[in-house]
Amino acid sequence: MKLKIDTTKSQIHVKKPLFLFVAACMILAVLFYGATSVFRTLELSQSEAKLSLYETTIENELRRLDYLPVVVADKLDVFNAVRYSPSEDLNQELLNLSRDARAEAIYIMNAQGVTIATSNFKDTPNFMGKNYGFRPYFKKAMQGQRAGLFAIGVTTLRPGYFLSAPIFDLGKPIGVAVVKLDLTSLTNTLEQTNEMIFVSNSDDVIVLSSRPVWRYRALREFTDIERKKIDKKRQFDTQDLSFLDWDVRSDNVAFLGGREFLSLEVALKAPAWTVHYLGDTSPIRERALLVVAVTAGLMALSALAFLLMRSGRLRRALSASQEDRKRLQREIEVRRQAERRLTHAQEELKRSSKLAALGQLAASVTHELGQPISAMKNYLAAEEIAGDAPQSGLGRQLSQIVVRMENITKQLRFFASDRGEDMAPVILQNVVRGALGLFKHDFEETTIKQITQMPTHDILVFGNQQRLEQVIINVIRNAIMAIEDRPKRRIMIDLSETGGKAVLSVIDTGAGLGGQTIEQLSEPFHTTRSSGVGMGLGLAISASIIQEHGGSLTAKDVQTGGAEFIITLDVLQNGS
Repeated sequence: MKLKIDTTKSQIHVKKPLFLFVAACMILAVLFYGATSVFRTLELSQSEAKLSLYETTIENELRRLDYLPVVVADKLDVFNAVRYSPSEDLNQELLNLSRDARAEAIYIMNAQGVTIATSNFKDTPNFMGKNYGFRPYFKKAMQGQRAGLFAIGVTTLRPGYFLSAPIFDLGKPIGVAVVKLDLTSLTNTLEQTNEMIFVSNSDDVIVLSSRPVWRYRALREFTDIERKKIDKKRQFDTQDLSFLDWDVRSDNVAFLGGREFLSLEVALKAPAWTVHYLGDTSPIRERALLVVAVTAGLMALSALAFLLMRSGRLRRALSASQEDRKRLQREIEVRRQAERRLTHAQEELKRSSKLAALGQLAASVTHELGQPISAMKNYLAAEEIAGDAPQSGLGRQLSQIVVRMENITKQLRFFASDRGEDMAPVILQNVVRGALGLFKHDFEETTIKQITQMPTHDILVFGNQQRLEQVIINVIRNAIMAIEDRPKRRIMIDLSETGGKAVLSVIDTGAGLGGQTIEQLSEPFHTTRSSGVGMGLGLAISASIIQEHGGSLTAKDVQTGGAEFIITLDVLQNGS
């Protein structure tokens, strides 16, 4: 009987660990599915935000010139061209308009669909004399409706988005004005996102995508009737519109090429296109597995801690091992303290290394620039003593540039000192004149008209003259670059004092801000210039400098065209 009891206890000891192991596996499985659901929800939320951004970007680009076909159709020269005959200057007028609007082409068709005037009349091939009466946008326009259509040009073989508007004579359409948008920029933008995005039209054909291999692929198999209907429109030239291995499942899941993706889509208001966004599901599983691994590790550590505690209780029951247990605890504590000290020392070493590297960099730059600057100052001084300095003022300008270069090297110390250092009362008119002095050659050698208005009384502000000049130089340089390709090139600089505030306004006749806010323009590395022209840091640095001076930098579009940048600073009152 006694032997039987021992066997039962042995079986219980064997089954208990097995039960705990099975329970732990079930907990981890539930945790995996729960974590997967949470991370999936987070990924969907992020994907929805991205999809909303891409939707806005695509829709804005497609609707950018919605107004232009109506404007062209309402022109008297266009009406006369359709009603009677085109004038000799109409083609050139359309060319100038297309360049200003950044359209690929603008052309006029008569009631038979024949092109009678076009902006690309100088190109080979061009639209002159071509009949596009088969296009749906022409047919709708001849019914008195505005229309839009994506298609591959039958003449240029270039894809684009066509916008059309009817030309009326006593309420009856007698011709059609068409504007073709070049979508190359939009396509390049999508490709550079490294995201998986594509846009399908109402026929479920992909017209835009971030992957060139997806373009002009069908999202479903077409029937013969559907295929003939699409071919009749001649939207896609010779593209075979092969089926993309695409399978949509429920709960925002789709399979592309047999691989699972999160799938989100949104319909554009105009045209009737759908924007699709695919999110990779592998990071979701990886993060869920990481949570499970961490939890499993904690469970293992908990089990190990339980065993250690149990062993501790057994050791406490043995009086002979009591001192050994205490000694072991003391050693563990000493080791933990040593590890904490080591960790602290490592962090201090990293911090010290970074500070040392920054100090070496600042010292190296100051040393390397200091010697050539000193040499230039000596050469200029020697020329002045020798009486050979040019009488045109070039010597004084070079001296001012050398002094400014010397001040720039001194600014390396600015970041290691308090923000209030090197601050003093500054006459703002002198700051503006100093900045304009560097652009004297630009204004004299170009057709830029520069207008400066400043009050006769001194406007005092508290600040650093060199850093304020740096801001004004950057704003003026941006204005000059904004009007480089504009027919009307003028920069107006106005300084005034209102309500205890000094207000400096720089207005140009460029293309404007394009609806962007100063916060967007001041983002580091945000630039509207082409690649390799500027790093997008100028306004970010300028805004930071103005904030250090207790002022503000704002910008807005000018109704007559161009942009206005406004610098506002507190005026230093007498005796303050």
